[in-house]
Amino acid sequence: CVMFGLGGIFSELQKDVVFAPAPLSASTAKKLIGRISGKKLLQGFRGGKPLDMKIMADILVNLGNLAAASPDIEQIDINPLVVHQGKPAAVDATIIKKRSDEG
Repeated sequence: CVMFGLGGIFSELQKDVVFAPAPLSASTAKKLIGRISGKKLLQGFRGGKPLDMKIMADILVNLGNLAAASPDIEQIDINPLVVHQGKPAAVDATIIKKRSDEG
């Protein structure tokens, strides 16, 4: 499963996150991004540069592919993934493996 949201107070207070089963296509990833209620922030709100949706969709597709191909991975968390000049960059990431007794 791939979860996408704006993070911070948007995910904690407003629960502004969306989910899709992994793996996902580029088209599904773009639709997933467009389903969050805070999507205007990604479209160049108040003079900011819009997020490069293709790059963001590629990140979601690749994460979904990694998760689907790796049954020993329980969770992949990129937090925060910041956007600067329209380009996303992972600042911190964690991969949690399933415990060996979980199969």
